[in-house]
Amino acid sequence: MNLPILTRCEKYFTDKDEKYLCDKKIKNWTKLFYDMELEDLNYMQNIENVLKKSVSQLTRDDILTKMTFLLRADRHGGNRFATAVSDGSFEALCYQLHFVVYFQKGD
Repeated sequence: MNLPILTRCEKYFTDKDEKYLCDKKIKNWTKLFYDMELEDLNYMQNIENVLKKSVSQLTRDDILTKMTFLLRADRHGGNRFATAVSDGSFEALCYQLHFVVYFQKGD
């Protein structure tokens, strides 16, 4: 899996160039996520159990469910994805995804 880690990115900027770079980074990451077909098509059925777990307890599929949920929530007028990217919680999901994919293969 070559999905990069989407690092923390503030929601609000005074510098237009910094905002442009952040928006571009998010757009590129989101496109790659969907191009790699990583979204959980049944995320609404799966999200309830995932939200009960801490990030360190999440499996690969749990993480993809939560990422899909956050991405889709913003499409419907929510602000969850933007908040998660801004506060670093989405970055934590990315790191956990890399951990379970690359270091827990034998589990």
